[in-house]
Amino acid sequence: MNETVMRDCCALVESLNKDLFDAIRISDLGALEWLLEKKWQIKLHISCETGSNNIGSIKSLCDHVKKKRKEFPERVLLSLELPEIKICEYAQALPSPCEYLGAGGIEIFYSARRLLSSSYTLREGDNYIEAIVSSPEASDRPLRCIETIHGTLLYLDKDQFVLDRTHNLETARLHSLRIDMRDHPWEPSIDFYIDGIFHGFEDRIPWPRGYCAPFFESNETTKEFNKLKASRIYLSKGEVVAEVIASEKEKFVAYVTKEKINLNGVFSLMNSTGKEIYRGPLRFRNSDGAFIENAPKGALIISSWLPGTQAGAVLGRS
Repeated sequence: MNETVMRDCCALVESLNKDLFDAIRISDLGALEWLLEKKWQIKLHISCETGSNNIGSIKSLCDHVKKKRKEFPERVLLSLELPEIKICEYAQALPSPCEYLGAGGIEIFYSARRLLSSSYTLREGDNYIEAIVSSPEASDRPLRCIETIHGTLLYLDKDQFVLDRTHNLETARLHSLRIDMRDHPWEPSIDFYIDGIFHGFEDRIPWPRGYCAPFFESNETTKEFNKLKASRIYLSKGEVVAEVIASEKEKFVAYVTKEKINLNGVFSLMNSTGKEIYRGPLRFRNSDGAFIENAPKGALIISSWLPGTQAGAVLGRS
């Protein structure tokens, strides 16, 4: 939080009746220090969901709270970027009980700035703005974006879901699995998912949105960067001859050439993450629709549609 947001949030918390809360959850170190100085008799939950992925930093936070309050935090919220083996390790090693998101939205971006209010108006009675956004590199993956008084948050198009694989977490004595259904219809009810944890689910779990567990089985925090690395090597070799600027499903793919090229031979088309979409010969037309075999640098060339092609993909010699 910046200074202004911090000051406003602290003033709001100070004005509330603390007896109405079981605990206060904190993710900002400045807010934690401010709260420790207040010496209120209220339980503290330390959120490490968006950082502090190493056990040393989490232990240090717990020890700091213990030194100030004579007791450890009531709970620590573990990051979604930890694989299952680390979650189990931390649950056993940390001095405070641990919580993990069992089902709910996966936050992938946060900014303290209000990024939606410049384009959208807050409706009367609402306390947040919600929009669906996408990027040119992943136009087929609409992402949920929410702006609140705390800033702007972006969520993955699929939710976290590990309620069907809790055996090791139970063995490691993980204290809590959180089920976040705030923006879902309550059908089926939360009781259905709680029952599934203890008695198992059927083959298909009726979660309202698509779900995954991107880091749970293995730590893939660098997965996307590995994909991007291939694309960067491809570019550095000077093998890229054109870049996709537009694509319409089942109709065409439009490119701008990076150099003077002969359009015969075998080409490789790679998307922005480094994945090869197509390898083989292509026939190209110019903007008048005539088939061509050569094109100058900066020319607009068009091929038939190729599945999975989006703006930003690159075409190179195979």
